[in-house]
Amino acid sequence: MPLLSIIIPSRTVDAPDLQRLQASLSHQSFQDFEVLVETSGNSEEAKAIAAQRASGEILAFFCADNDLQDRDFLRTMVWYARL
Repeated sequence: MPLLSIIIPSRTVDAPDLQRLQASLSHQSFQDFEVLVETSGNSEEAKAIAAQRASGEILAFFCADNDLQDRDFLRTMVWYARL
């Protein structure tokens, strides 16, 4: 079971912004996560649906256009979430 579930509501799984975010996630120093992309309903519905399917201890909600420049972003986020 992953520690972190990253939930991304998106209109389509082929969106260029989403592909860029997934690429930046692959370069993170912290890798104990799952990614759930939900395309159904509006943004709030998509978040709720994905949250029900998530298996991580910590849930993080990202927009598809996020680009994580700092390779330690997830590690720092998880550290603060566990305080």
